[in-house]
Amino acid sequence: MDEDKRIVIENLTTRYPGTEQPQLRQINAEVHTGQVVGIIGNSHSGKSTLCRVLAGVIPKIVSAEIEGDWHMFGQRVSDNWPVYNAMNGVVLQNPAGQLSGLADTVADEIAFDLINQGMAEGLIQKRVEEVATQMGLIEQLNLRPESLSGGQIQRLAIATAIVANPAVLIMDDPTSEMDPLGRRQFSNGWPKSKRRLSSLSPVKLTICAKSPTLCGCCTRVKWWPRAGRVRCLIIWQLTGRFQPRQSSNLLKKWIGTWLMAGIR
Repeated sequence: MDEDKRIVIENLTTRYPGTEQPQLRQINAEVHTGQVVGIIGNSHSGKSTLCRVLAGVIPKIVSAEIEGDWHMFGQRVSDNWPVYNAMNGVVLQNPAGQLSGLADTVADEIAFDLINQGMAEGLIQKRVEEVATQMGLIEQLNLRPESLSGGQIQRLAIATAIVANPAVLIMDDPTSEMDPLGRRQFSNGWPKSKRRLSSLSPVKLTICAKSPTLCGCCTRVKWWPRAGRVRCLIIWQLTGRFQPRQSSNLLKKWIGTWLMAGIR
């Protein structure tokens, strides 16, 4: 397998218990080193399900029937789950549920994984301040995590996911709880984060996005305004059939002037 193809999904079908129709149907995709991939689709089209499968939440925590296969770094995830689990960073739709619940301060929560890895105290402090600055949490470092707003908790969850420089980062709608300012801070800071992380490890960032703000963070976006049709590599059609007209309407609704501004 080409080492540059860090995530390979082959004929992935996922069905929840008690349902007749699969939530994911015959999904095939590849993500290469350094790519930032966004996923756009209708509600219940399978965006979150795909993130849960890639993160291992399905079937390790949430029960579901899975057909097909997916590989990370040339290895089947199902055969190497402990190794893969230690290498990824995940932000799902309940960010508060991802916090340790053991930290007295925001700084301690961000540092949690680094402490467990045995990193030197001075390096931990430097890294925590760096990530807190990036996520707009530098003034909240001494606060208790439970005192934060919903958007701040979401930023804290992202901070805990990226602090250890994961090899794979999977985020499901990572700005849903943020106010407009928080979304702009995230969007403006993310390109710098991607460049820094990519220089340290073969980072892939998979973003399941509902917000057009995140389109500016993605590397796989292309725009062909021909005969009223829109094709966009940011979309993995999760319904099993590509529908150009529907996809065009979705892009016009969600992306708007982002693509017109020349994002590529």
